[in-house]
Amino acid sequence: MNEYIKALEGISFDEWKKLREGMDSYFAQKRSELDKNIKLTNGAETISTIIRSRFGQTSD
Repeated sequence: MNEYIKALEGISFDEWKKLREGMDSYFAQKRSELDKNIKLTNGAETISTIIRSRFGQTSD
């Protein structure tokens, strides 16, 4: 992590905003590409458990 911080020494706030926006856009694009390929698979029990836990239920 220190090498990244050192590499950014001297960067202006305006430059930082442009860099951050560029990186955010890049990762958002990659995430969008991956999201298109996510599919629901054999996970009925897991899904049921997650949904019940959201509503404070621990069993059927």
